[in-house]
Amino acid sequence: MNIELKNFKCSKFASQETLCFQASVYIDGRAVGTVSNSGTGGSNHYLPYEIGERIQRYAATLPPIPPEQLPFSTTDPLPMCEHILIGDLCDDIIATKDLKRLLSNSIVWVGADGRVYQSRGMNKTSFGQIAGRGEEAMRRVAGIENEPKAILLNALPFSEALALFKKHAK
Repeated sequence: MNIELKNFKCSKFASQETLCFQASVYIDGRAVGTVSNSGTGGSNHYLPYEIGERIQRYAATLPPIPPEQLPFSTTDPLPMCEHILIGDLCDDIIATKDLKRLLSNSIVWVGADGRVYQSRGMNKTSFGQIAGRGEEAMRRVAGIENEPKAILLNALPFSEALALFKKHAK
């Protein structure tokens, strides 16, 4: 089953305990309804209701999340559920949008300490001029020309840059 969210709208300012969002749900390329969350700690809401049940049944067939990938300490894996599955799709959409915005007007890299950094004080024109000169020029402007462990996200294919951005952005 291929689940996609489209027409995604997120209201970060209204998010209290959970992400406040609304999206159209597509399963195997077909629009089947909507999912939303008010952002106050409750569950996702599906229209029609059966979509949530269908996604939950599918999520139950997926492998659990290993303990080392969880943000809390445990020795037990966490079973996959519809809430985690939809949350991961939302996180992917948000990370993709954030990284595209950053890469469009700044130099972005992962430092040796595993944190994501970006250049400051550039407009699109000056960034375009620097980026046009290649990776070496971007490293020099960012001050990482002598840091071989720094990974320049601008120089990677987007899918690789996104995977590193999601892994290291806090």
